[in-house]
Amino acid sequence: MRESPEGAPPERVRRATLLRSVATVATAMLLSAVTFTAWLFTPPNSAMLSEPADLALTITDRDGVVLRDTRAPGGQRWRWMHIAEMDPAVAAAFIAAEDRQFADHGGIAWRSVARAARDNLVAGRVVSGASTITMQTARLLRGHGRGVLGKAQQIAWALRLEHHLSKDEILEQYLNRVPLGQGTIGVEAASRLYFAASASQLGAGRAAVLAGIARSPARDNPLSSPERAATRRNAVLRTLEARGYLTTADRERAEREPAHESASLQRLLFRAPHFTTRVLAWRDSIAAASSGTGSWSAQGERAGDASSHTLRTTLSLPLQLALERDVHEVVQSLAAQRVQHGAAVVLDNASGDVLAWVGSPDFFGERGQVDMVVSRRQPGSALKPFLYARAFESGMHASSILDDIPRTWMTSTGPYRPRNYDRQFRGPVRARVALASSLNVPAVQLTDMIGAASLLDMLHRAGFASLTRSADYYGLGLSLGNGEVTLLELANAYRMLANAGEYTPVSVLRNAAKRTRVPGVASDVGVAPDVAALTLDILADRDARLAGFGDATVFDFPFPVAVKTGTSRHFTDNWAVAVAGSFTVAVWVGNFDGTPMAAVSGIAGAGPLLRRAVLATAAQQAPGVLPSPAQFAATRIRVCRVSGLLAHSGCESVDEWQLAGREPVPADDWHRDGAIVLPARFAAWQAAQMQRSLALGASAAVVAPTNSNAAVTLLSPGDGDVYVLPRGPEREVATIALRASGAGSTGDMKWTINRIPVTSDRWQLTTGTHTVRATVASGEFAEATIHVREAGIR
Repeated sequence: MRESPEGAPPERVRRATLLRSVATVATAMLLSAVTFTAWLFTPPNSAMLSEPADLALTITDRDGVVLRDTRAPGGQRWRWMHIAEMDPAVAAAFIAAEDRQFADHGGIAWRSVARAARDNLVAGRVVSGASTITMQTARLLRGHGRGVLGKAQQIAWALRLEHHLSKDEILEQYLNRVPLGQGTIGVEAASRLYFAASASQLGAGRAAVLAGIARSPARDNPLSSPERAATRRNAVLRTLEARGYLTTADRERAEREPAHESASLQRLLFRAPHFTTRVLAWRDSIAAASSGTGSWSAQGERAGDASSHTLRTTLSLPLQLALERDVHEVVQSLAAQRVQHGAAVVLDNASGDVLAWVGSPDFFGERGQVDMVVSRRQPGSALKPFLYARAFESGMHASSILDDIPRTWMTSTGPYRPRNYDRQFRGPVRARVALASSLNVPAVQLTDMIGAASLLDMLHRAGFASLTRSADYYGLGLSLGNGEVTLLELANAYRMLANAGEYTPVSVLRNAAKRTRVPGVASDVGVAPDVAALTLDILADRDARLAGFGDATVFDFPFPVAVKTGTSRHFTDNWAVAVAGSFTVAVWVGNFDGTPMAAVSGIAGAGPLLRRAVLATAAQQAPGVLPSPAQFAATRIRVCRVSGLLAHSGCESVDEWQLAGREPVPADDWHRDGAIVLPARFAAWQAAQMQRSLALGASAAVVAPTNSNAAVTLLSPGDGDVYVLPRGPEREVATIALRASGAGSTGDMKWTINRIPVTSDRWQLTTGTHTVRATVASGEFAEATIHVREAGIR
């Protein structure tokens, strides 16, 4: 027998080697078992199980109604929902389709694994995976492959998940991570895409559709193949019936449901498109302005919402839908006047919340994605209230006289000869009438008096950040709107007046920790509260509007409203703004490309849209009451109607507000011995008026002597006026104002129509010829004959 080199027998050496190998293997196995056991009992990393930070964003209205779903950064439609919020049918359907023993196994269905191994061995390829929901969850969390090694890793991780998570927690992970076709991840995203609904309200039929997609998301989703999706759904429904979850009647009813909703309903998931697009564009800027954190979610994304990926906005969807319809219908009605586009925005006065935002008549139409709420255009006369507010701050009274007479200003670009909209000149005009009637010549005179720089400062204080040029660039035309602004800026500036002159930015996020500033606005200083209240009081004065707008019924509302219009040069833009006590509405009509409209004024163009928008808003939010100058220590005085000076018994007088702390209004010196003597600067205008009167065969002087016993003068309606009754809903508000001046107080004025007493200051139009009479206590009266006809009848 041979010996080893060391002298030991060979058999002993082999035995020792074998023992050492066995010991090594045993030790390795023991260590592996210990390591595996330690790993198994170690809780998984919580970050791996957490809701992903880069999920898609859901944008809702103020009440939580979904407006829009965005995609995650990777392009997926991924939403997360806690299992307690899901419809119970969802879990039942997926268990029926993917893992019927889910409630009983510990992560591995060993019989299914053995059967799958046998089938795969016989087939020579993988034909069955035997993956439980827990194993699928492990693969979704860890990204394991589908080979033998990948399957082993899934098994190990399934055991670990089962050891540390409850069945509901495993289901929540699975249902929120399972791919379900068309880029959707999770049942919530798939529910929104295929059914325009949340996974919290699906029902068995829809839940079965989703469960049937899981095995082959690309092939079996209802957008790729509705037939295959319906077949897979029916199979799941039959399993649910067999397991006692559904009755036969329930199953048959669910089988009759469509496999997905129509494309028209998919569009509902993109509501308020201009608004949501703008919110997404602004979110980084809003985040930077939020409570110092620089975090988007810290400012508003989590505010008031259970999900950190839901952005609750300030928008009111019912009001939004009403205004979208109004914009579309009004623009259609103006097609003959070459009007193609319109826009509207509504703000809550107290909070600055954007309640509605319509950037065009049809976002999905030609050029419909242009957003006129934030596009810059010339606003015309819509800026005049801020000119007058600045003048009131400087000491001007609402009764101060401005000169509505022909005049030429020499500017750096040449002679400037402003004209009023109606090409008429009215001579001496009180500031109240000049503003309410939107007269151009007095506005230019006032701009010349206070300076374009002072007006520009006022506009910047009101939040018009779009006015970036110098005062010299704009010049006197700034008061007539030659600078470009946005509809949103205009609405918020008028809202400032309703808030006692305090400027605050608008907000697009609900329940934010602090008001979310819209980017680009740096001003926080508004106007004095008494000045703001006086400006609105003038804009709400129907009598003061008569000179410029006549009896414009579109501006008469059943509650206090201050209104203003604006029309840019060449009729390219129409604007109108209305301020009620609790909200502000601003609208625009025109053409995106700047094509002129067919002589459409603010009353005829933007006016009807403004009226509909105001009434739609008031139907959902109490309009409230406008602030009164009396709240800020202003007092009522009587001034002469013509001179605007302190009244006496020898002049026809009207009420006016005197702001506290101002120089008193001087006593009238125009009315002398029963006649009116105008200042010399009105001589040329007065002579021109006299010539015009003579040419028309008039026998009376231009400015007749007046006293407290003068005959009554009708202001509205005028003798010979012809009115046309409109067709449609506007017919219900087709009324005329009853206005007169003369002896006695207006409270003593008695009205009759065709000798029938009328107690209201408005009269509902009816067809025919009518006699309107106004009578004062002394018995003196004035009357007019008017004619009312149907639209389309001459």
